[in-house]
Amino acid sequence: MQRLWSRVMTVEESAIGATDNFFQLGGDSISAMRLVAACQEEGLALTVSDIFERPQLRDVARSVTIIDDPNQCHNDEENDPPFSLYPWQESTETPAEATKWIASLCGVSPDRIQDIYPCTPLQEGLMAITMRKTGAYTNRMVYKLPESIDLDRFVAAWSQVATAHPILRTRIVVDTRATGGADTKLYQAVIDKPIDWQRPSSTTEYVSADESHPFSYGDPLSRFALVSEGKGGSNHFVWTVHHAVYDGWTLKLVLDDLASAYRGSEPSRAVPFKRFIRHLITNSETTATDSFWTSQLEGQTPSSFPRLPSATYQPRARQQLRHHLWSFDTKGLMELATPLPTILRAVWGLVVAAHTGFEDIIFAMTLSGRNAPVNGIDKIAAPLMTTVPVRMSLDSQQTMRSYLAAIYQQDVALIPFQHTGLQNIQEIMRRHGMMDRLDMNHLFVVQPELQLDQEEQSFGMEAQKAPALVDFGSYALVIECNTKTNSEIAVNFTYDDALLSPTEINILFERFQFLLSSVLAAVHEETKISHLLAATPTDVRRILSWTNALPATEPINSCIHHIFQDQALLRPEAVALRSWDADLTYKQLDQFSTTLASDLQEMGVKPEVNVPLHFEKSTWAIVAQLAVLKAGGTCVPLNPAWPKARNDAIITQTRASVILVYSDTNGDTAFSESDQFVTMTVGEALFEQRQERKTTREDRTMVSQAISNNAAFIIYTSGTTGTAKGVVLEHKSLVTTAAAHGAAYGIGPTTRVGQFAAYTFDASVSEIFTTLQRGGTVCTMSEHDRANDLSAALRDMRVNFLAVTDTVASLLDPANLPLVQTLVLVGERPSDVVVARWQQHCGTIMNGYGPTECSIAATCNPKLAVGQTNNIGCILSGAIWLVNPQDHNLLQPTGSIGEMLIEGPLVARGYLDDHLKTAAAFIEDPDWVRLHNLPTGKRLYKTGDLARYDTDGSLIYLGRKDNQVKIRGQRVELSEIEQCLTKVLPQSRVASSGVAVELATVSDRPVLAAFMAQLVEAEPSEGGHEGGDAEHQKDHDNGLVLPLSGCVRDRLLDVQSSLGDVLPRYMIPSVFIPVRTLPSNVSGKLDRTALRQALSRLSAEELASYSLVGATKQAPSTDLERQLQGLWARVLSISPNQIGASDSFFQVGGDSVSAMRLVAMCREEQL
Repeated sequence: MQRLWSRVMTVEESAIGATDNFFQLGGDSISAMRLVAACQEEGLALTVSDIFERPQLRDVARSVTIIDDPNQCHNDEENDPPFSLYPWQESTETPAEATKWIASLCGVSPDRIQDIYPCTPLQEGLMAITMRKTGAYTNRMVYKLPESIDLDRFVAAWSQVATAHPILRTRIVVDTRATGGADTKLYQAVIDKPIDWQRPSSTTEYVSADESHPFSYGDPLSRFALVSEGKGGSNHFVWTVHHAVYDGWTLKLVLDDLASAYRGSEPSRAVPFKRFIRHLITNSETTATDSFWTSQLEGQTPSSFPRLPSATYQPRARQQLRHHLWSFDTKGLMELATPLPTILRAVWGLVVAAHTGFEDIIFAMTLSGRNAPVNGIDKIAAPLMTTVPVRMSLDSQQTMRSYLAAIYQQDVALIPFQHTGLQNIQEIMRRHGMMDRLDMNHLFVVQPELQLDQEEQSFGMEAQKAPALVDFGSYALVIECNTKTNSEIAVNFTYDDALLSPTEINILFERFQFLLSSVLAAVHEETKISHLLAATPTDVRRILSWTNALPATEPINSCIHHIFQDQALLRPEAVALRSWDADLTYKQLDQFSTTLASDLQEMGVKPEVNVPLHFEKSTWAIVAQLAVLKAGGTCVPLNPAWPKARNDAIITQTRASVILVYSDTNGDTAFSESDQFVTMTVGEALFEQRQERKTTREDRTMVSQAISNNAAFIIYTSGTTGTAKGVVLEHKSLVTTAAAHGAAYGIGPTTRVGQFAAYTFDASVSEIFTTLQRGGTVCTMSEHDRANDLSAALRDMRVNFLAVTDTVASLLDPANLPLVQTLVLVGERPSDVVVARWQQHCGTIMNGYGPTECSIAATCNPKLAVGQTNNIGCILSGAIWLVNPQDHNLLQPTGSIGEMLIEGPLVARGYLDDHLKTAAAFIEDPDWVRLHNLPTGKRLYKTGDLARYDTDGSLIYLGRKDNQVKIRGQRVELSEIEQCLTKVLPQSRVASSGVAVELATVSDRPVLAAFMAQLVEAEPSEGGHEGGDAEHQKDHDNGLVLPLSGCVRDRLLDVQSSLGDVLPRYMIPSVFIPVRTLPSNVSGKLDRTALRQALSRLSAEELASYSLVGATKQAPSTDLERQLQGLWARVLSISPNQIGASDSFFQVGGDSVSAMRLVAMCREEQL
């Protein structure tokens, strides 16, 4: 074995020891095949798997067995005579009948059929794709022939080669006789027929004509043409061949033999393809194959890259970029004792994981297929390559060495099953109820560069169109690593330019190159994967170049009311507020708010004193907010629509001594005055009283004590612990961001902004105070008009600027709002449908993004486009960095997905009286600041939002890293709902071992679903039982979800009602789903993906069966009730039968937005 290793790897025998590793000495899969062949020549049996499993010389020697009869394994005429592999036992026909049938499919006489045998899974798959996609897996090679060539000898040489290699005379046929067309069997027939040479006079014309003749069943799969372009022209040879009859290895064998035949030598003795076919038939044991592929692909569906825009999109990889990897660390490669293809695949897996942000990924990989234990496999001129799905599950805390070891073991385990075939793997998955389909959007290939023998290279054929060793089929991205030597690799990227840009491809290559070098350099270190995936200095330079190209925004050390007062002096008679209940000029608004501010100061309001405001839509709500700011206080908006308990909790937390309420909301009775606070009703009557009093106090100047770093607003958002958290926003943050986004939005003195957002929604601060700071007009409609006739209200107020969620924009017809010239979509991802519809009527459509903790408006995409609606643009003030979602001390490389960290003057102070949450979300100088020599003193907010940089430095929003969701633009922490649900269950005499809430989408409508494990009545009544109805439980035995029993349904109505006392309506689940148990992932945590998948499998009707509406429906009794039933069904996308006369609109799935849609429909129906 030492001697054979020396010969195969060109290493001195004396340098090879008994414990040396095959791969450390420079071995790879190709030299492993050569070693196997060398062993066979000496009567020794060894397989490539033996070498991979135990690569030490001593172990390889122990794996060798002696071949009893070395000649027997090569005597294929005795082992596999013609027609011996045709499945006669499955047929009643005679060989003559089968031959006649196959001949008819090929259009030849039966005596021309030399052999028939089954196709390999690869051949079956390639032909099936070609039938669906014309021209797929077809290669057309064009060679310029030297002037000195003897064309007759050239043609004769090809005849010899075609005789020696049956694959050049092979056709593939489909047999549907046994199944009547319901199923198909593919066979390959070897035809005894000479090459049919074409002799055109123009290469261009021939290639064009040849492209119009796709390969099909029964056709020759190799076509040959000699082009003589006349006097002064060149001779060209064109070989058109289908991948079902060749691969790169075959191409080398054939062309080497062609050169030999041309020079008068006999072609090499070919090893029959049938030997490999017999191996596949003999080793087609299903149990082991099923077990292997199910173990590889079980569990949740892995992520594929790149993501396709739709399930029906057909990618076309047509653009190419080529790169070279030169002179990397071969010493590290040897010391790793891992084959280069394994290392390259492992590194590519890291690239994809970094780029997508997913640790469970899948892609296709093409293998040579020549490490199967078949004697002489290196001499078989036939397509043995195979494509397999590769699933890679990464753990960012895993060390690089252990990761490489796992990938290597996966490669070794794959060898016996690599020829299963993708279509057969798909069938295995179907049989075992696994993922619906193999979504592999890119292909990774490692292959040695085609090295022809010296004799062939001197033959003189010059490739005009390089032979394609891999066809790209329907992949969106193909990466070919052509290994020239162990220190030089050519990397070709072929990609769909509708999905990927050249810049993105270059970034992928940079990352691939950097990671390969890092892996080889860290061979002796216990480097964690997470550290290898962090940003490089090149990444940081690129990020800084993007950030530095943006307009600089300095902090504005002023207060909101000071800048408003500047506008009031500048344009006193301009309309500041246009409202349903009162219009005010800038002068009037300034006077009214100053009067109220003076009163508030007398009541003890000063800087850092929190003042809750309980208002419906009104001019006086804005007067009150501005007055609190002038007095130096902090505005704390409450919502009359919220449960009293939620408002009370906020009042308690803010330690309010004064509460301002609106006269029309019965505020004086909603909050009973106590020793802790007093209420003041603010409305027109209050200012009339002040006017009548005319006291000397009126002449006193009100002086605000507020400074720029005092709190201006506290906005409450959903919290993870079951309690809302208050975000403290300072004056300078709001003023600075107002200047930045006000300019980006184009807000100025002629702007009339529709004030749509609730005061408790952070967007309202921007709608009101950004407008007032820039001299515009705030247009406020009544709560009634906002909900029932928004479009008319916007028209009446001549609104020309609107910032709303995509959901609200979808309810409006832009044709009916001709004055709206700017639409900013906020709060949720815009849809292509809405953007396309508004683009036809609206001059400017933007996308705005900003968490409350970053003063509402952080980024802006000023040119929102269909197909790019998740692009949120660039930062407006400050900077955004992307970090590892699990470790903010690791900066993500460009092109990779990371959590957005925002720095700058727009960052909030923190959470009110919650130092732990503030410290967790607002961080200072993570490790990468000093690592990359960046300026220190950074304070950053961890958004929890995932994004990646686009090629121009703008940001692509990709969702959340946690359990926070958006419902109609409102932030909702699912864990807050879960905490509240757990608290109210005992009160309703319902027990559950665990609860989890997830968000589903039904007909574009968000639906909150509460999963409840082992749901039972805590005190069951007579006949009571578990949540799962025993009568129907057998239907769900194999699933996660159980039916909902009537008894528990009634109790859950109490649960839902109790939730209404502590949560806003939009946070209350509308469906309650019993489950056997809450699923957990491998780390023992709640598997929310499994819950979301369970939700996605439920139809709208099935989901409705888990709502708490009574099972027995009271039918509508009047025409009007029946008409409303139909309208409800249309709005909610459910069957009318699911709606009874006594049902609540909100219990059957309605919400505030669908209620607005219902009102619009009723108006159309003249109701």
